[in-house]
Amino acid sequence: MVTSFLESFASRGDHLGRFGPPPPLTSGTSFYVHFAFCIYYFLAVVNPYQERAQINSIKPDGGELDLYTRYGSAIYWSLTTFTIVRYGNLHAENAIEKLFSSIYKLLSFFVVAYIVGNISNLVLEGISIKEFVADMTSEYIPPREDVILNNEEPEYLYLINSGEVDKIECDPAGKEQVSGVLHPNDMFGEVGFTVYGFGKI
Repeated sequence: MVTSFLESFASRGDHLGRFGPPPPLTSGTSFYVHFAFCIYYFLAVVNPYQERAQINSIKPDGGELDLYTRYGSAIYWSLTTFTIVRYGNLHAENAIEKLFSSIYKLLSFFVVAYIVGNISNLVLEGISIKEFVADMTSEYIPPREDVILNNEEPEYLYLINSGEVDKIECDPAGKEQVSGVLHPNDMFGEVGFTVYGFGKI
């Protein structure tokens, strides 16, 4: 269910991440932290070591913790342990908490590594796009002007922004004929550009 929920976000396109972290990353992290919070709360209320549970250890002498105090304490320890700030991390009071805290911290390591990897990927992708755009130049080509001559080694990769470009081929008799028409958002010259590898965009 969680996987399908995250995939529904990813299928909407990259524009969802323009105003902050990508929704799958945010929702996945929130689910992970809230799941750990639920386990912390469960260990403090239901397990047989209630008097030695972490959350119950902060209650005053002879007093009982109310729901809001338990809730706040559980979400605090869950979040601080996940972010690995080394302050307020889970301090296990019994065997069950020790087992869960070991598993939780191990999973937190992989989740944090995944988040850092995604952020690094987004930064590198943004840098590569900027470098690609910086190398592009615009050029106006008059009508009926030859862009790439026959048997010419293309030095540029052309992206059509407006207008049309005719693809002309010569038959065995040497007669020119139009074999296709390129429209905006099409490109040409990529084969020779890739083969020779010394041109510019």
